[in-house]
Amino acid sequence: NSTGFAKDLMSSWQDGRIKLFVTWTALQLRRQNPGLFMGGAYVPIGVHGPLADHVIAFARRYEERWALFVTTRFFRHLVQPDQLPVGTMWNDTMLDLPADCPTTWQNILTNEPAEGSSLESYFGTLPFGMYVAR
Repeated sequence: NSTGFAKDLMSSWQDGRIKLFVTWTALQLRRQNPGLFMGGAYVPIGVHGPLADHVIAFARRYEERWALFVTTRFFRHLVQPDQLPVGTMWNDTMLDLPADCPTTWQNILTNEPAEGSSLESYFGTLPFGMYVAR
């Protein structure tokens, strides 16, 4: 179960395994989609809502292929020290996805689906994700 694996890695983030997993997954995505990263366009993704300042998002697009990258930042004061900034706290913060952008995604770190523009859908298990269009 990828979701459980990712949660386990995050629970012991200090040992660096989550960083290695994210790096390995990103390199696999790049190897499987060279055009997306070598010839694809960078697409900045805006964010609006009460927690917009705590999110960075961008996409890569090559022909009909898309990848979306979303992460949190400066979140320590938003949650208790032993908690992750995930779930319903993001329901009023939205991605400004381009009109021609897919709206249904798969997080390749957890295999969880994400849909629409609410960040609650994107930050279900982890406070970051790498998504491919479904």
